Amino acid sequence: MPQADGSWKGAAGLRLGQSLAAADEALQKRDFVKAIKGYEDAVFFGENTVATWLKLSQAWASLTPPNAPRALQSAYQAYRQDQSQDEPLLRLATLFEQLLDQPTQALAALQELKERNAPVAELDAFVQTIGAVADAINGLQVSAGDPLTITTSPTTSGAEAGRMLVGFFQR
Repeated sequence: MPQADGSWKGAAGLRLGQSLAAADEALQKRDFVKAIKGYEDAVFFGENTVATWLKLSQAWASLTPPNAPRALQSAYQAYRQDQSQDEPLLRLATLFEQLLDQPTQALAALQELKERNAPVAELDAFVQTIGAVADAINGLQVSAGDPLTITTSPTTSGAEAGRMLVGFFQR
């Protein structure tokens, strides 16, 4: 466990440092299985931080095939560690959109970022383009006001609308 000054001492501190260093190196070398093992060891030894959980999420998502549920679980753990940080929400939105095909949840995470006035480039582009998207998608009306709202025609479900909206941004 960490000391009062935040430092690690003894065998646990050495093991933690080795786990994090090995995991970071493995992630950089695209050895995702080894990275996952290192980050999970680091969490076990007490490195329960946003950064560690986000890297673990990235490693799970980068496997072939990706392990979307574990990537999402790790991203959510990052969010739980510090709900004031924007990066975990952006990671959740990306996972919902790209791996889980759940655009409605992706939009909910983006909405929370928007409500925070988060200085996230992806969010700025999303908000700036939202009016053009609504015009380009038949049966979908989007208001970029506060809050961000999406309404559909009676024949379009919310999930279909979300997929259309996310699909527009993937062009």
